[in-house]
Amino acid sequence: MNKLEREFLPLDNTENKRPDWFELWVIKEFLKSADLDENRFYGFLSPKFKQKTGYSGKCVMNILERIDPDYDVVLFSSYLHHLAIFYSPFEQGEIAHPGLINASENFLANFGLKVDLKKFVTWTGNSVFSNYVVAKPVFLEKLA
Repeated sequence: MNKLEREFLPLDNTENKRPDWFELWVIKEFLKSADLDENRFYGFLSPKFKQKTGYSGKCVMNILERIDPDYDVVLFSSYLHHLAIFYSPFEQGEIAHPGLINASENFLANFGLKVDLKKFVTWTGNSVFSNYVVAKPVFLEKLA
């Protein structure tokens, strides 16, 4: 069993009203009901966060204290080797799901976004795995 570090607060997902949403339900409920500080970062990290990233709760807090206040999002990506092997998750996904890039570009075009995903290159500054995103409410409000 994973022990929650003291820097992190648990969310109770035992009721699990939407099991098909996994942890998204409890996150959405938190965002709808909590009084969020617009200048504070919030993240929803799995109990395996430290094991997967190597970052302790104390380390995360130290990083967040030093972040430029103009930033709204901080990424703590695990599986860095996946970022190094493929140009992007789209390239990686195309291998397992041929046609993914074309379908994704068509989807984005429906919103007026013309993106050539074959030229999209990911790195630790624009990509994250395992939802290890810590963000201010201005970013998170789109989830609620």
